[in-house]
Amino acid sequence: MIADSLRPCIRSAVCALALLPLLASSGGPVGATPVQPQPAQVVFESNRGGGDANVILATAPNRTQAVTTADSEEIQPTSSPEGRLAFASDREGNFDIYATARGTGGERLQITKNKAPDYSPAWAPESGWLAFVTTRKGNADIYVIQAAGSAVATPITTSRADDIDPTWSPCGLQIAFASNRAGTYDIWIVGLARTLTRVTSSLGADFEPSWSPDGQTLAFTRRKRGTGNYDIYTLNLQGRTLRRLTTDPAEDSEPSWSPDGTQIAFVSDRTRVPQRLPQSAAG
Repeated sequence: MIADSLRPCIRSAVCALALLPLLASSGGPVGATPVQPQPAQVVFESNRGGGDANVILATAPNRTQAVTTADSEEIQPTSSPEGRLAFASDREGNFDIYATARGTGGERLQITKNKAPDYSPAWAPESGWLAFVTTRKGNADIYVIQAAGSAVATPITTSRADDIDPTWSPCGLQIAFASNRAGTYDIWIVGLARTLTRVTSSLGADFEPSWSPDGQTLAFTRRKRGTGNYDIYTLNLQGRTLRRLTTDPAEDSEPSWSPDGTQIAFVSDRTRVPQRLPQSAAG
């Protein structure tokens, strides 16, 4: 089913959000222990209660509300710097990109409408533009579109390979993404002039990049060859310094930086009870 192929975390029965504090005093990853997290607004998808996935807004561990309640798959939600919400939905029979006009409630705008599935929306900083993945030409490519009704989408990548997981740089002039155009999935960066740079090379698979707020570092998920385990890594783009942040036998994925760049949130199935887990690592 197309919904299963688009959903970012179906690798386990229970996935938990975790926090990874980045501490300059430590040289490597350490074990995680449960703590009481600070309140923060997080949007995520969930099929809690069974049935279709919907978008959930959480402002505290036990304080959540459903933002969407449609009888359709509402997946891959993402918030803009101004607080708008975008997500992929098959409410019209095929996956397209939708966005709120403002905030997380109110009017929903259908941003894309195409026979091919459009998914993985990613907001540009302070511009009202979205990057997304589409298979309009058969393979997965990255397009950009203004988050308004009747806007026209523009292709950013046109490889015969699959380009997925777009994420904008903080300055809005580059997009990092995962691509198998070199044989295995690695992290690439494309400028708005279509200039491409490959920044990782792995025997396994690298995907789900996330820019640090200062634009100097990428966090990403690496699937190790052989074991197939998922862990979180970071890459400093200036010195090409690679660090592995998690070593748990559970699957850790989907890293996302805190606004101040001191923590990374990620999804993990290391606990049967969803909770936030701190894990210190060298900065």
